[in-house]
Amino acid sequence: MIYDKIFIGGSLCNLIQCIELNDKILIIERKNILGGAWSVKKYKNKKIETGIHLIVPPDNSYFDIFNKYFYKYNIYFKKIE
Repeated sequence: MIYDKIFIGGSLCNLIQCIELNDKILIIERKNILGGAWSVKKYKNKKIETGIHLIVPPDNSYFDIFNKYFYKYNIYFKKIE
């Protein structure tokens, strides 16, 4: 199969770009899951998301803007305490 573009790594940024391009795209990822640093880990029987802290500052000042952007991709986030 011939692809229009090839992406190395399945990070969140690459996945969003793939959605927006709407081309035939091959994603090469070394791990068995997509998301890069944005993934869910288990710690003491609790699921901990590891990526949003890289984008949203601790004071949540950009949370609503961030959530509004991903809404168009049917991706939703909620604040946890």
